[in-house]
Amino acid sequence: MKKFYPIMKLEDIQDSISKEKNVNQLQLHNRHIRRQHIDMKNKIIDKGIRNPLGKRLYTLKEAAEYLGRSDWSMRDLIWKRNIQVVQPAGARKIYLDIIDLDNFINNNKVLYS
Repeated sequence: MKKFYPIMKLEDIQDSISKEKNVNQLQLHNRHIRRQHIDMKNKIIDKGIRNPLGKRLYTLKEAAEYLGRSDWSMRDLIWKRNIQVVQPAGARKIYLDIIDLDNFINNNKVLYS
């Protein structure tokens, strides 16, 4: 059985080729921007600047997301006094310092064997 391909006009073919080229160029441009962003991030980290232009205090939910844990496991860490919290005087809400979260990560790194 023979396959029949639809007949396309030359303009349509040229159009689809140019669209493909544009998509490829856009993908290359996005990769370049991502590389620049990663390089910039690494330079900032090398200089010892943490969380540039970001906030320093996180809510319990945000801190849990940052560490990849559930809210309740974060509460458990706080109750076991593994992580310090910031609690303004007379307030119920607690905040976690990004530096304490990073220190928690660094202090709990082990080589897996």
